[in-house]
Amino acid sequence: MLENWLRPLSDDLLSFRDQLPEESFGQKIRIWGKEGTDIPPGSLVLLGIQEPASELVRKALYALSPPPEGVTLIDLGNVRKEEPGFMIPLLKELFESNVCTLLVSSHPKYLQAQFQAQENLQRPVSMCVIDEQIAGPDQQGTRNNYLTELLKKPHPNLFHFSLLGLQSHLTASSMLRSLEKRYFEVLRLGALRADLTQTEPYLRDADLVGFQLSALRQAEAPGVSQATPSGLFAEEACQLARYAGMSDKLRAFGIYGFRPDLDRRRQTAQLCAHLVWYFADGFGNRKQDFPISTDGLLEYIVDFKEMDLHLTFWKSAKSGRWWLQVPEAPPHEEMKRHWLIPCSYADYTQASDGELPARLINALKRFK
Repeated sequence: MLENWLRPLSDDLLSFRDQLPEESFGQKIRIWGKEGTDIPPGSLVLLGIQEPASELVRKALYALSPPPEGVTLIDLGNVRKEEPGFMIPLLKELFESNVCTLLVSSHPKYLQAQFQAQENLQRPVSMCVIDEQIAGPDQQGTRNNYLTELLKKPHPNLFHFSLLGLQSHLTASSMLRSLEKRYFEVLRLGALRADLTQTEPYLRDADLVGFQLSALRQAEAPGVSQATPSGLFAEEACQLARYAGMSDKLRAFGIYGFRPDLDRRRQTAQLCAHLVWYFADGFGNRKQDFPISTDGLLEYIVDFKEMDLHLTFWKSAKSGRWWLQVPEAPPHEEMKRHWLIPCSYADYTQASDGELPARLINALKRFK
């Protein structure tokens, strides 16, 4: 049935792939339709939206070194129609097949299609966006209003939203206050850069992630609309993509905002390819320790005697990653996926010293 949604890759791209060395990414990724139509559960699939942009990214990606051993990678080609609504049934079918979907597009509006497909399958949904700004509900027509419909009022199926890489001078304070009132999270660019490892729990908590390329410095990614001189470095962006790939909970990762007409020497296309590569590298290093239960986790109790509060932290013996347990049982079975809150060892040690990090306080408030 997938052929109803997909357009095969161009002959030019396939010819380019055929000329690559055997030990290249392009020779290790399977082309859907040309090399079979089965998609095994646990696969990582690549899906393009606008053909010119996605095929430039593919040429840069295919020439890279192979992905990690044991990862099943399938290139589905491009969607036949670019309307976000057209993609929702396709994404839903992929999610139901227990595969992880990696999208490449020129516009971030397709993040809403990701969300709608996810909420049709599994609700509530946690979403993480990497972007340098966020538009308020009164900023219609701006490039960054793609989240307006989700954020302008409480959405019944949006359980949590986090924004990484925000630059304060680009975002209205009223929008930030609105997010804070709903216990959503914002990690500013300066704090992110001071300790990149602290982004990992945010990404591990997400069901889907959208990476807006404008979060990068113009010198790193010139091929985006309204690029700015400040932002992420390429190395930081690749590490974020790897953290996202390692998340067992994550079902979809979107790379948005690539404009080939603005690109110089295909620099942005190459960076997009690097993001895909590092996401695949993270995907190949998943530990399968997403804790839908506490089996196999090590338990640590922290007592806050002055508040008569006992908090339980859990540590994975496989990966060394940490979670905080919500003190009370989830009110609904569908909330059980969010019952254990991803955190870091630093969060645990801070709590052990008698101070619960603000991020975890907000996380606990979301369950009230």
